[in-house]
Amino acid sequence: MIINITFRHTEPSDSLKKQITASIENISIHALKPVNADVVFSVEKYRNSVEITLNDINKTFHAEAESNNMNTAVDMVVAKLEKQLVRHKGKIKNKKTYEKSREGLMKSATSLHDEEHLSKETKKHRKPGW
Repeated sequence: MIINITFRHTEPSDSLKKQITASIENISIHALKPVNADVVFSVEKYRNSVEITLNDINKTFHAEAESNNMNTAVDMVVAKLEKQLVRHKGKIKNKKTYEKSREGLMKSATSLHDEEHLSKETKKHRKPGW
């Protein structure tokens, strides 16, 4: 995963970089594919804001948060993104076609024998010319 961190009108700090990197690594568990993340820290007068954009293969997730403290803003924006990712993953997993798809069958396979059986079965039922 590639994480681009930008600081606007503020000095870069290692503690914020470590915090946001660890948070995005934890959130990426909910993403279906590896993602790229763009993080922007900005300060305007007394407002500290954080923006995160996660680019998945099929969808882009964006969240913003403002607070008086930068660490609080990071926690708020991470919670927003996690909520978006969990909701999106739930929508995809709840579709009837997912359970019948090859990926859904492979996830439900409990052993290596089941996976081999399923891969042979899908090859048998292919239409000629595929």
